[in-house]
Amino acid sequence: MAIKYCVVERANPQDREAPKKFYASAVKRGSMGLDGLAERISESSTASKADTLLVLTALSTQLQLLLSEGYSVKLQGLGSLRVTLNGIGADTQEEFGVHLIRKPNIRFLPDKELLDRVKRTSLERVPRSVGSSGGDTGNPGQGE
Repeated sequence: MAIKYCVVERANPQDREAPKKFYASAVKRGSMGLDGLAERISESSTASKADTLLVLTALSTQLQLLLSEGYSVKLQGLGSLRVTLNGIGADTQEEFGVHLIRKPNIRFLPDKELLDRVKRTSLERVPRSVGSSGGDTGNPGQGE
């Protein structure tokens, strides 16, 4: 199976006056939720769709709980998740308050095994569909 991509013309976000350039953009076929994922897993295993969905739902719940409790969660072969915080700094520790924290985020770091498998996947250029964005809306030159 190959990763499909199309070629799109994009402006440089740091220099809007610069000439546009052409970049590869991974084609996004859509999205899949837990139900669809459970269906695909059950088709390639002896587990039923209901059992698979039960486990995936429990995984989602436990990830939320573990991350909120301060744990980093490593899913072997997939990657690690952890919570990070963004905010505004204070001049002194006494001046710092929770109001300076903008929002918590979840950081995902893919496992080397997963990255290696994706890097070994072949690439296939496809024509850009009329009326579509052609792929993900990432930054030019950022590994798309």
